[in-house]
Amino acid sequence: MNKKEVGISITSAIIRVVLLIIFLFLLIKYSKVAYSYGRGIFNQTPVSTGEGEYFNVTILEGETVSELADALEGAGLIKDAFLFRIQEYFSEYHGLEQPGVYTLSTAMTPDEMLAIICANADKGASESGSGEVESNISDNVNVEDNSSGTGAAEGEDMSSEGEDTPSEGAEGGEGEDAQ
Repeated sequence: MNKKEVGISITSAIIRVVLLIIFLFLLIKYSKVAYSYGRGIFNQTPVSTGEGEYFNVTILEGETVSELADALEGAGLIKDAFLFRIQEYFSEYHGLEQPGVYTLSTAMTPDEMLAIICANADKGASESGSGEVESNISDNVNVEDNSSGTGAAEGEDMSSEGEDTPSEGAEGGEGEDAQ
């Protein structure tokens, strides 16, 4: 072997080692990212603990999950819009989002938010024949601060069954005995 061939062999080996090191660094970096997203999908956490802050979210007909996720992230209801899109895709609520006005809290997990947004999905799917909505309108989501919200769709009755309301108490509790 002459000097030129030895030099080419050494240079080739150095390049291979450098490429291997770069590959290993990228593998480690993206493995951490993949782990983080995987953990986020299956171990959902709310943005805040306790009661949280409430926001009114308006979803119009034709709203895409991407637009919804961007609006929720902008309002501070979720931490990562891309992660929310993945969570929605793998959830039982995929494609079942319904137009309406919803009150959501920063103390809710993404799955809890989707449960509220998709609460009337069976009714909507049977009327339209499909749970999916077409996406051709942009910027449809409006988010408003609502510090006294309840976490329910507007107009939805949040009273629990079996509780005495003032009118039931005035009637002598007949509602409880009749059950």
